[in-house]
Amino acid sequence: MRILISVDLEGIAGVPGREDIMPGNVNYERFRRQTTQEANAAVDGAFDAGADSVVVNDSHGRMRNLLYEELDPRAELISGHNKVLKFLRRKWPVFGVTSREGGPKIRSTGGQLGHL
Repeated sequence: MRILISVDLEGIAGVPGREDIMPGNVNYERFRRQTTQEANAAVDGAFDAGADSVVVNDSHGRMRNLLYEELDPRAELISGHNKVLKFLRRKWPVFGVTSREGGPKIRSTGGQLGHL
């Protein structure tokens, strides 16, 4: 089975505010690394569950946030704006399972960070 994991920074563990996940902020590099580690955990879990392949989609801001040199080498990375799949909004037929890691909250759910 082919798995798609779409990764955004708003819901990553420990992010206290929007400014912390913006390029140029002192904490941005820290949360890039945290996001990459959480993506790796999701990739590892997908393979442990029997995935044949895993695609990780960087879907935050300029979509070049994940540290590709630290990403699990078993995963394929999609990054940058020049792509059809910017955000995970629906199930894509080429994938058996889709997952969203660290996505922003839905405004009415009381989560920490949402898109404006």
